[in-house]
Amino acid sequence: MEPTPLEKREKLEQLRVLENGYRIQVAQVEAQESMIEVDTPEDLRRVRQWLTAGRESAVRERDG
Repeated sequence: MEPTPLEKREKLEQLRVLENGYRIQVAQVEAQESMIEVDTPEDLRRVRQWLTAGRESAVRERDG
């Protein structure tokens, strides 16, 4: 799917899916220090590390 004009304007990739007729689900969760956001390729690398090597090392790396 190509980005839609509304997605580009609002900078919300979820709009692409919604505008193409799909449904999405969302959940509100309490933020925790151990959460890892995935916004960049480096974030994705950290999450993959977490999944394979363990949560603690990825969190320590995030926090410097």
